[in-house]
Amino acid sequence: MIEVQNSTPLLVGWYDPLKQDVAGLRTTEIKGLWRWWARTFIAGALYDLGLLRGEESSNTVLKPSEDSITTISYFVGKILGLGYVGRIDKKEESEASRFTLYVEGRVKPKQLSSKLQRIRLLGIKEKKKGVKEERWIEGVEEGQKFRIFVKKRISKDPEAEGLALKILLLALQLSGIGKGSRRGLGSLDICSLDACSELPFTKDIKSLIDDVYSSCCEIVKKYRNDVKTSSAIREAKCSDFPPLPLISKGSIYNVKISQIIRVRNIKFEALHNFFVRSERCRVLYGDPRCYDDIRCERVAWFLGLPRQQKNEKNTGYFTEDVPRRASPVIVSYHTDKNVFGDGGFITFLVSGDWPKKILWRGEGMKRPININCESIVNALNIVFNEFDQYLRKLKAVTEVIWP
Repeated sequence: MIEVQNSTPLLVGWYDPLKQDVAGLRTTEIKGLWRWWARTFIAGALYDLGLLRGEESSNTVLKPSEDSITTISYFVGKILGLGYVGRIDKKEESEASRFTLYVEGRVKPKQLSSKLQRIRLLGIKEKKKGVKEERWIEGVEEGQKFRIFVKKRISKDPEAEGLALKILLLALQLSGIGKGSRRGLGSLDICSLDACSELPFTKDIKSLIDDVYSSCCEIVKKYRNDVKTSSAIREAKCSDFPPLPLISKGSIYNVKISQIIRVRNIKFEALHNFFVRSERCRVLYGDPRCYDDIRCERVAWFLGLPRQQKNEKNTGYFTEDVPRRASPVIVSYHTDKNVFGDGGFITFLVSGDWPKKILWRGEGMKRPININCESIVNALNIVFNEFDQYLRKLKAVTEVIWP
């Protein structure tokens, strides 16, 4: 059993996107988060071992090859035990997850304050019959406790299943749940780990990340030949640009492929609102109307697509071929009740799964933006440097915890 408490407002939609599900946390969302981070760590191990290959596509700079997708799916589902859809052409059997998961804890939804950028966007004013009306969004205020129960139905590889449980802990540490989760909303403090006492792990987050990464590399080496017999792996060069977000120790174009930093001495509101230009400018230049580096260099697309202004001028970043691309900058925020300690955790991930073409539209002007590996790295550098300046202005204390 893992006892958690939301350290930031939690927004889990319901039948109405502005309503809050009274269940509070959905097991489906936790499972999805768990699998996403499992894929990220396994892909990183495959990449660093030279076993992950990317391909150019008509719409995106890079995408993982079919063999690479199959390989990642095999390790996450079949080896770690998170559920596997077999391949008919290879006569592979599907396998249900070896873990059952359920959550205890119901909530009383409340109308949330709009002081946070993501909540403001969700509750943006609309015109109805010529009159502006403000929509209120329901959510869960900080401090709601939940209990997450995880049980193994069966066991096939205790070592791999133990690794899967450690990845679940990291998933709950490095990202939130629900709407705005990549901006820190729905972050969950882990308050106790009673049922995990049989699983040896460190309460130092930096050591835990390194342990999980190293274990993923060992698991890949252990089962590499088994997977290779199904033609799932073809050798690749480590110098290739990563085709999907992953946790790697490597660098490319002189930047780290993945980096996780811990930030202390900063309020969540300040950390969350970095991602809106007026708030960045207010901190950096004392003027909410400035043209910062992210705006001048037109790299705000790196913060996620679509990135459009909901106004009459219809400005922002537009793409037709790829409807959505989630931000590669992931934020979570924890209090001192968290067993791994307090602070914000910010993950930066470099990968080539971006649309090749984006249209930037300003007031009375527009400009096409062509995306390639170099421009992705350039955008990361600009965003990272401005984020660093922002933290310095706020006198925040930073620590690199990966790699």
